[in-house]
Amino acid sequence: MTMRKSIILSALLILCAGAASLSLGQTVREIRKTLPLGSEGKVSIETFKGSVTITAWDSPQVEILARIEPDGSSAKDTENVQAADVRIETAGGGIQIRSDYDKLKHLSFNSDENDGHLPLINYTIKMPGTAGLHIIDHRSTTKIDGLRSDVRINTHRGTVAVTAFQGSIVLETHRGDARVEFARLTGDNRFETHRGDIEVVVPRGGGFNLDSSVGRGGMDSDIDLKGLVQSQDRRSVRYGGPVNGGGPLLHMAGDRGHFRLQQR
Repeated sequence: MTMRKSIILSALLILCAGAASLSLGQTVREIRKTLPLGSEGKVSIETFKGSVTITAWDSPQVEILARIEPDGSSAKDTENVQAADVRIETAGGGIQIRSDYDKLKHLSFNSDENDGHLPLINYTIKMPGTAGLHIIDHRSTTKIDGLRSDVRINTHRGTVAVTAFQGSIVLETHRGDARVEFARLTGDNRFETHRGDIEVVVPRGGGFNLDSSVGRGGMDSDIDLKGLVQSQDRRSVRYGGPVNGGGPLLHMAGDRGHFRLQQR
C-alpha cells in the first residue's frame, strides 16, 4: 500500500469513527429545568423505567435533569429517544413531572419484547428537604437521600433506597425491593408489599408502635418481637404494640412478601 493510500484510509477511518460517535450522541437527550418551590410544596413524579435519584437541599427550588437514552440496542433507538419526552408542569403549589411515551403507543407496555425498545428516562433531582414527594413508578431504580417530609412511593418491579430519612413514608411495592433507613422517627409510616422484599432500619433505641401482619414471606428482626405477637397461624403472624416506649406508627403488611426490621 502506498503512503498516499495509507493516509486516505486513515482519514476515512477517523471520519467513520467520528460519525459513529455522533450517531451515538444523537440517541441521548437531556432535558434540564429549574423551578421555584416552597418548603411546603410537593414534587410528583410519574415514570415507567429508568432511574430517579433525589437529593435534598436548602434552596427553595427544584433542579431537574432528565436523561433519555436507549435501553439496549435497536435500529430505532434514535427515533424512539426522540419520540419519548418529559412533561414538567406547575400546579397547586407543586411540580408535576411525567415520563411521556405517548408517541410510542405502538409499543405495548405489557410486552417484554417491546418493553426493551422503550427508552430509559433517568432523573436527577434536587429539591427542598421539607417538600413532599409522590412517586408512581413501574420498574425504575429510585434513590432518595435526606428528605424530612411526607413521601409516598408506589412501584411495580422497581427498587427503592431511602437514606437519612426523617419524615413520614407510605411505600407500596409489587414484586419490588426496598430499603428505608431512618435518621429519626418523626411520623407514622406504612409499608406494604406483594412478593417483594422490604428492609426498614430504625435508630437504635428509637421508640415506635409496631403494627404488622406478615404472610408466608415472614419477617426477620434484631429486635425481640416475641412479646408483640398478637395472633399466629400457618399463613401469617400479626405483631402489635410499643417498642422502646412507643412512638410513631410503623405499619407493615405483606402478601408473600418478606420484611427485615433492623436498628442501628
